[in-house]
Amino acid sequence: MLPNRMDGDRKAVAAWLYAFLRDPLIFHDSHWCAAIHRDLLGNSSRWTEEYEVLLHKQKAIRLLRISMESFQTDDVDWIIYAIICLSRADLQLVNGGTTKSRRPSRTFPLHIGQIFNIKGGLSHIKTPGLAARLALIDLTAASTAGECPRFGRYWQHDFSDLGMFWALIKPDPMLEGHGFVLAAHGRMPREALTLFKNLSVIDKLLSRHGSQWGQSDEVSALIQVRNKLHYDLLCMPAWDDLPEEEKSLTHSAIYDVSRITCTIYSNAVLLGLPPHTGWHQQLTSRLRPLLSLFMLDSAIDEAWPLLVWNAMVVGMAAYRSPHRQFFEHYLRDQLSLPQELDWRVVRNHVKTFIWSDLACEHGAAVLWDRVSS
Repeated sequence: MLPNRMDGDRKAVAAWLYAFLRDPLIFHDSHWCAAIHRDLLGNSSRWTEEYEVLLHKQKAIRLLRISMESFQTDDVDWIIYAIICLSRADLQLVNGGTTKSRRPSRTFPLHIGQIFNIKGGLSHIKTPGLAARLALIDLTAASTAGECPRFGRYWQHDFSDLGMFWALIKPDPMLEGHGFVLAAHGRMPREALTLFKNLSVIDKLLSRHGSQWGQSDEVSALIQVRNKLHYDLLCMPAWDDLPEEEKSLTHSAIYDVSRITCTIYSNAVLLGLPPHTGWHQQLTSRLRPLLSLFMLDSAIDEAWPLLVWNAMVVGMAAYRSPHRQFFEHYLRDQLSLPQELDWRVVRNHVKTFIWSDLACEHGAAVLWDRVSS
């Protein structure tokens, strides 16, 4: 509800506050969403198990059913919002109740698509600030599930909108992320290489300015470029789903390892998803069979820095998960190939991909200490 949560758009804040105070559906639905948000931040289920909060959820579901039965086109915006928020799964307790995890449901009610088609897409939603919120909810849910978002891409900003940051940092697009180019050795679609390199550029910009500039127009543009690139990353097809002509020119393991590792990095560092939702375990489990494809492949020599970067990023993401030990062993094996155990040299290699010292320094130090001892 606060202006700094809506990029300073007072019209959007007023619309949301009015809906919260005047619309019982939004009132109860917002209480439920706030409880989910607090529990996610606190890695608990305290708020979503409160009796009063469960009453809010129950009333929101009942009011949503009433709204659907007496459907009014003027209510479509908020009905879509309520359906998406209420379709998210409850918090679940695992490991004897000592560890909590939550995974948003990706099973939207079947009629959400029909309702959404009535509006003609996010661009036709009139309520100020709502389209951006729906797009971000969809992007977050898709990131957690490791799937392509259900809505069309909302963000249209590009690097031309980041003139101030570009002038201050002057990142070289030819040098940022050039490790992908060297590892692919001509066996990667041009669009994929461009996306990976652009993610490296936005990572550098965010690491320098993402938390320093307040809610200025420049920071808003920076976040929107991040969202656009992350959306495109989630929509990248797996190698198996590439057109046949691209498959023949693309190394399957290099492509998919790069794609999934970038998604893990972007989820954790660029988007800042909390690990206790379980998204990292799902994505790291997808990588394990891919890495075996390098075992008897001559491409391993050229792709060695990529595999080290992959093992570092995924090893950090797999912390306190069943996959951690596998990636520790895998990283140790990769480092033994050239007998390279100097962190300064390895750090230079991983920085040619997507790597922020600010985000990775502590996790990398812990992982390095494990594999080098």
